[in-house]
Amino acid sequence: MLDFIHVLVMSKIKIPGILNNNDVLCTGDMAITLYNKGYFGVPEQGGVRLNSFEALHLFELKRIEIKKEGVILDVKEISEYFSDKNTDFMLRYLLYKDLRNRGYIVNVGKGSAFFFRLYNRDSKPK
Repeated sequence: MLDFIHVLVMSKIKIPGILNNNDVLCTGDMAITLYNKGYFGVPEQGGVRLNSFEALHLFELKRIEIKKEGVILDVKEISEYFSDKNTDFMLRYLLYKDLRNRGYIVNVGKGSAFFFRLYNRDSKPK
């Protein structure tokens, strides 16, 4: 049986996302698969809320599309938008992307003690 995310990528179906300040809300029937199959985002009523790092990463993987005021954004526009909100965004994004590509589950840390929370490859985030 094929992994559902793999099916999404192969079929070129992109989950719609709406840019909302510092995050992206993905909606639709398939949005919950982002969390269920990869622990991306936080499930909420009507979809999954992605932080800026998750959103750009999934956009680069062609799993989501991101709209702002009804217009689909490209990677440059998304990167510039989040970089305007956080001056260290690209540096932190590259770290996030590297960790995710190595199979780790990465969440944004809480408080000022650390920036990312890192979970082992085969664990479930808390």
